[in-house]
Amino acid sequence: MKGALCATAVGILILTACSSDGGSDEAIIQSTTQPAPTSTLSDSEEALEEVESEYDESLARVVAAAVDDLSTQLGIDSDAIVVLAAEAVQWPDAGIGCPDADSFYAQVITPGYRVELEARNELYLYHADDTGVPLQCSKPRPPIDVPGGGKFIPPTTTP
Repeated sequence: MKGALCATAVGILILTACSSDGGSDEAIIQSTTQPAPTSTLSDSEEALEEVESEYDESLARVVAAAVDDLSTQLGIDSDAIVVLAAEAVQWPDAGIGCPDADSFYAQVITPGYRVELEARNELYLYHADDTGVPLQCSKPRPPIDVPGGGKFIPPTTTP
C-alpha cells in the first residue's frame, strides 16, 4: 500500500512539474522555431562595411574636434562654421603637412586626415595624423596623391 501511495505521489509530482504554466512552453517552442537571421552580404563584404564604418566614425571625430577648436578659437557658435571638405589622406612625413621650420620629422608615410572649414568668410585648414587630433595649419603642404584614397565629406549648407 505504501508503495502504491508513493508511486501515485511521484506520478502527481511529475505531471505537475511537466504541466503548462500559461505559455512558457509556447515561448520555448517559438524561440526555437524562429528562423535564423540571414545575411545578404558575404563575409568579406561585412568586414569591408565594418572597416568603412570605423573609418567614417574616425573622420567624423576629427571633423567634430576641428570644428570645436575653431569655434573656441574664434569665440563663435559651431553652427557658424561650414565644413567644406574632409578626407582621410596619406602625409609624406610625420609633420602631417604642417611643418615647423625648427623641427625634424620622421620620413615615413603617415596616415591621417585633412579638414577644410569656413568661418567668417575665411578658410581654415586642419591636419591630423591617425590619432585624430587636429592641428590648425597656417602653411599647409599637400598630402600624397593616393588614387582612390580618402573619404570626402561634401560641403554642407548653413541654415
